[in-house]
Amino acid sequence: MTGDVVVKGRTLDVSVDPAQLIDHLDWPVIVPAWMSHAEGRRGPLSLFNDIVWGDVTGSGGFSRTFHGRRAAATFGADIDVDYSLAIVEAGGAYTV
Repeated sequence: MTGDVVVKGRTLDVSVDPAQLIDHLDWPVIVPAWMSHAEGRRGPLSLFNDIVWGDVTGSGGFSRTFHGRRAAATFGADIDVDYSLAIVEAGGAYTV
């Protein structure tokens, strides 16, 4: 997963490889990822259903200290992310 995130006008690059994504799947609560397809046919009629589900959590942070002549200042931030995705498709077809 790659892309940009804008927070208060500042753009940050985001890059997460598959191993990091698997490490952050939300295992203890529910099955963190699911994908299925079902299809049934009877004569010329066909029905299908697709389900995709994902639940990812993560957190991170940073802090930086700047030293001046007379003082030092520390700036930092923490972020928590909870991302859920659900896609459900259903459809049918009739063969002529």
